[in-house]
Amino acid sequence: MTLPIRTRLLLWMTGGMATLLMVFAAVVYQVLSRSLLDGFDKVLLASARTISGSVELDGTTVKFDLDEHDAPEFYRSAKPDYFQVWLENGDNLARSPSLTTGGLERFAGLPDSPVFRPTRLPDGRAGRALGLRFTLKADEEGRSVMPPREVTLVVARETASLDSTIRLIRWLLAAATGATLVLSVVAATVVVRRGLRPLDALAARIGAVRQDDLSAQIPIKSLPSEMIPVARRLNDLLRRLDEAFRRERAFTADAAHELRTPLAGMRCTLELALSQPRAANDYREAITECLNVVRHMQGVVESLLALTRFESGQATLRPEALDVRELIEAAWHPLADKASSRGIALDTRLPASLTCTADRDAAQMIAAALLANAAEYTDNHGRIAICLLYTSP
Repeated sequence: MTLPIRTRLLLWMTGGMATLLMVFAAVVYQVLSRSLLDGFDKVLLASARTISGSVELDGTTVKFDLDEHDAPEFYRSAKPDYFQVWLENGDNLARSPSLTTGGLERFAGLPDSPVFRPTRLPDGRAGRALGLRFTLKADEEGRSVMPPREVTLVVARETASLDSTIRLIRWLLAAATGATLVLSVVAATVVVRRGLRPLDALAARIGAVRQDDLSAQIPIKSLPSEMIPVARRLNDLLRRLDEAFRRERAFTADAAHELRTPLAGMRCTLELALSQPRAANDYREAITECLNVVRHMQGVVESLLALTRFESGQATLRPEALDVRELIEAAWHPLADKASSRGIALDTRLPASLTCTADRDAAQMIAAALLANAAEYTDNHGRIAICLLYTSP
């Protein structure tokens, strides 16, 4: 089952807006979460630099000296941060006071590209850790011949606040996306409904066209430009239908007009023949007269049908050169006896070589109709003249 246009438009618009909103929310979420994570990593890096500045090489000994005032986050009792320093052989050089038991996972990156990774803190909290490896060199005054020493430092901090902020952003974006989508559906419904009003109005105007008056036209001035071609095609269709019905009514009227007189004559002949007993010859004459009327009616019907076919385009014209005198004589031949009985004569004043280019059947039908009307309405003992008139160009 095909969905209505209103429903399809609403589904397409809603689907498109939902896709755009979700893509926008996903991009905003990624940008904000990445920005928050970068800020968190910068804090870790600052703590790592503070701790690395507290490690120095004194002769053959690596010393660590960190004051509580320089890094109080490692000394607080509630939710402290953690750090751990290892020498190159894996021995512990220093640990944060918060590392009462256990230790941190040892990993490292270069000083200019430290490694960050999520971790589980010793007290079970979710956290994030930074690992880097840096080199200690003997000071130049001591002129020590000791080789440089490598030290690994890992700093860890809880991410509860960061995770809470990211979750809040995620829920806010989801809620904003959902609310915007609901409002978008409402707005799309209103827009689609208002946008399809001209189509509803056009349907109402089409429904108002009466079957007995197809000449009514649909006004196109008030329609949107997209619907004007549709209205024009509908007007053309109504015009063609009106013309077809007019031709049908004209055909009916012509048939009634042409057949009424011969039917009346045939009825009178039959009623007169049956009004009293008659001789066989009288009945034969009545039947012959009725047969002539039937032949005339058959010719009229064939002519009307031919005209209908020509008007509807069902018949194809085949033009050819025709002799006009022969055409007139052939059309007059069926009328000659009846016209002669009334004393009507046909006077043809046409050149012997006069020709015309036309379809033979159509020309024969037109000539027969003209001569039949002339014979019908010419007084007794009258004359029907056919001549050629020349007009100056």
